[in-house]
Amino acid sequence: PPSPYDRETARQRLSTFLSRTPQSKLPHHNRIAGRLNDINTPFFEHDISEVLKSAFVRTLVLPKIHSVRDLHHVSQAIRTSRAGSSTLFPIRIVASAENARSAWNLGEIASWTSEHVPDAGGTLGALLFAAEDYCADTSVIRTPSRLELLYVRPQITIAAKAFGLDAIDVVCVNYKDFDYLKDESFTLLKLILFTLHLFLRRKKLCAPQRFSTRWRLSDRGVWPRD
Repeated sequence: PPSPYDRETARQRLSTFLSRTPQSKLPHHNRIAGRLNDINTPFFEHDISEVLKSAFVRTLVLPKIHSVRDLHHVSQAIRTSRAGSSTLFPIRIVASAENARSAWNLGEIASWTSEHVPDAGGTLGALLFAAEDYCADTSVIRTPSRLELLYVRPQITIAAKAFGLDAIDVVCVNYKDFDYLKDESFTLLKLILFTLHLFLRRKKLCAPQRFSTRWRLSDRGVWPRD
């Protein structure tokens, strides 16, 4: 795992990149998100205070969100980090469900709202499902059929849709197997209705023209065509 030094230098490199790169060369802020360390680590407070110095980062991805208490902690940290800022804008929170406790509390997590106004404490914008972490926590045996996840994945999308949130599924681990990648992506989009299925893209492995014309492939995943 990364050492404290690795985490510190990564944080500083990101901060330097965002502060020195002209706005014209950065993606729109809707396409920039900062993934922070878990709130229970000693790195979280430094991460959030550093990343929120940039006006370009308006989405925070939070791993290991188990309950609304965790989201309240994040919201308070956002408020504290931005206390001296003269220009405020809503911070979008993406809460990652990674274990059995998260799955059990999905309804409460999805319905969460900050105790502070959105510009100060952030708003919940999406639920993210980390399948590999969930399987490790619950001792689920992964199979090519993915049937072992057919309960929890719909639960996440139902909770998200019920409260107007996006539902995001993370990386397809077998991205080098094009047929497997296509099958998993289409299953999630057509049957389970995830808003977005993320995967690692390689140009020679994931040629857009090989997908059905009903879907389009981008750097962000597979989307329904407009």
